[in-house]
Amino acid sequence: MLKKRSKRGQATHYIIVGIVALILVVGIGYITSVMQKSGTISGGPSDPVSAYTQECLQEVTKQGLSVLGQQAGHIYLDDYALEFLDDAPFSAPVLKVSDYQYAPYWFYQGGVILDDSEMPRLEKKNELDGSVQDQLERFIVESLPICLNDYKKFEEQGVVIEPTAEPVAVVTFTDESVVTNLYYPLDVEREGETITVDSFNTGVNIRFKEVYELAREIVIYEDETNFLEQDTQDLITAFGRVDPDALPPLFGGLEVTNCGEMVFWLEEDVKKDFKSMLTNNIPYIKLGNTKHEGVKVTKKEQKDKDLRATMQGVYDTLIEETSNKDYPNIRSYFEYRPNFPLELFVGQRGVIKPSVKYDLNYIFGRTCFLTYQFGYTYKYPVLVTLLDEESNFDEQPYMFQFPMMVITEGNFPRMSIFDALGVERGESENYFCQGDQRQSGDSEVIVLETSALSATKKPLAGAFVYFQCGPRIVEEYDDETGALINATPFSDVCMIGTTDEDGKLTAKFPTCIGGSLVSVQKPGYASGGDIIGDVMTGISFNSTIEIRPLTKLKLDLKKYFVIPPISDTDLKAAEATGFVPKQGVVMENNEVKECNLYSPGAPLSLNEEAIITIRNLERILESDTPMIAAKFKQGEDITLELGPGTYEFDIMLLRHEKWDGELDIKKHSQSYHFAGGIGQDSKDVSFPDQDYEVESVMAGGAKYLITITEDDLVWTEEADTMTLYVFDEGKPKKVDEYFAAMAHTEKCSEINYETVKPKFSVSEE
Repeated sequence: MLKKRSKRGQATHYIIVGIVALILVVGIGYITSVMQKSGTISGGPSDPVSAYTQECLQEVTKQGLSVLGQQAGHIYLDDYALEFLDDAPFSAPVLKVSDYQYAPYWFYQGGVILDDSEMPRLEKKNELDGSVQDQLERFIVESLPICLNDYKKFEEQGVVIEPTAEPVAVVTFTDESVVTNLYYPLDVEREGETITVDSFNTGVNIRFKEVYELAREIVIYEDETNFLEQDTQDLITAFGRVDPDALPPLFGGLEVTNCGEMVFWLEEDVKKDFKSMLTNNIPYIKLGNTKHEGVKVTKKEQKDKDLRATMQGVYDTLIEETSNKDYPNIRSYFEYRPNFPLELFVGQRGVIKPSVKYDLNYIFGRTCFLTYQFGYTYKYPVLVTLLDEESNFDEQPYMFQFPMMVITEGNFPRMSIFDALGVERGESENYFCQGDQRQSGDSEVIVLETSALSATKKPLAGAFVYFQCGPRIVEEYDDETGALINATPFSDVCMIGTTDEDGKLTAKFPTCIGGSLVSVQKPGYASGGDIIGDVMTGISFNSTIEIRPLTKLKLDLKKYFVIPPISDTDLKAAEATGFVPKQGVVMENNEVKECNLYSPGAPLSLNEEAIITIRNLERILESDTPMIAAKFKQGEDITLELGPGTYEFDIMLLRHEKWDGELDIKKHSQSYHFAGGIGQDSKDVSFPDQDYEVESVMAGGAKYLITITEDDLVWTEEADTMTLYVFDEGKPKKVDEYFAAMAHTEKCSEINYETVKPKFSVSEE
């Protein structure tokens, strides 16, 4: 159900200031031109005062229509927290199109994941109802006196003009134009004679009503069909495959392969590729019932016939018909710009890997059953631009823009969680975060920066202050499919404001019964919070929250060599000769029993790299970074930011071939002896039956939980060093060594925890 919300503004937002200044210039310039004429304007009123007033009326009407077109049918944006959009782009239902343009969403989901809209009505039902008509009439009345400039130039000619009442504007949207009627009684005195003029009107050749109706139709079509989400899923399907240079596939299917051939993705790389996909392909969405040109994929663009057919098929599906009504003179454009925000979650944080099941009894090595099937959860804006070529806006088509939010939850196309689970939900809107719900007394939140080096605490400016009453919605996803399986409705989290130079924020907060939380965030700092309890109408509270800077840590990584498991056959053969070999990983019943280290920590080789995933297990806010992922190579500078807390470290050590064929598995390179039995002779069997190309293997790693304390980070708050350690089982010599190391890392980490846990040190620089 698409819902509308009225907005009330008490003052013009600063965006309008520049426009008003422009109107002033236009008004003053026109005074001179009117006074130089004989007193008539062709086709207009006969007296200069009426002509000048009517010309100003037309200019401010056009300027108002221009602002409406740029700001999605809104002129006044006072109710939106625009100052927070740089750091929290989805904190308010408005899109920051550029540094100078903001546009409220015509379709979005708020904090409680219910569909909502900031689409204003076209015509007003009552005064100050926030409709397009109401806003435009208010703008005209407020801007007209500035344009008229008190008729000062007429006074220089001996003409005294005295308004006898406040101006009243009435705007009418016709099929072909916008008509403004103005009642503004003026007593005009010249040479002792006084006349009264009071009625003015103007028409602007802009088909605003037609453009608005198409925009509304697009929103309704999105509400009913989820076409933007469906088109995005089609694009993911087209650009997703089991390839680290592509997007993780929605449905990559099951692959049975050597474990060392697992394909994985870094989350940050996926986000960059996803943004690139949106930027380059959202513009191909077309409305078939508007003026448009079809997309034709040529041989020049794609030589491969099959890929060309696939691309053409995808682009053909991006043509939509919003209704049976044609708009032959309106062009529609859809776009996602690189500066637009994006929230993306592909089922995993940091490193995105397929779900894995192992065949531990496979004699010829370790086989993995890999399921490449990922659930996409994302939120991003699409800006829709309509150009009406039949309108004449200073000899240009009239442009109207509005954004819609595209939302998918675990591959469910933009569906409310309640709809996805078949839960009934009411039609009432949640206004919890709105200004009129903030009815506490003036309350003070103080944010202090603490230091590990000093007991001194200092005020922290620019910290974001949030308020939460009770719990929020928690979403649960199936680990295998990424599908949404459960959701519990929690409350909104409201952004209240930012602290000043004294580290203070004084504001009214929403009332709350049953417990509330004030939390603070600032980039480069750990989050903090304070449980407030009940917040009552008219009652103030005070809260002091201390947070500390995250510590910048240079990353270093070393490895401990571990001898791979020795088979019982090889061990007995060695012992029979009187030689007792050293054992590293000792297996018993397919489990690691011992993990002995025989070399000190050594740097990685040039053909090795480590994929590091660090999971934060103590997040205060949902927006806190839950996972850090990094790719480490020897000699490269990598810096991480960490604070005190409990973390899970998961490190994979990859070894790449130094030359072609170095890691290949050769035909018949290993044998197995069958002892035989009744009626069967013993024999040796060689395997594998063919050569296998291997470019990389997982040679080891580490996995453990660790609590990082203030004492660990106490030495400095400048960049210093955190050294991580991994186990390396070396270059594989046997088939079963190619795929076994990854299964030993967690147990080896547990056995050697004190040895391999992160070490913090001060660099010698």
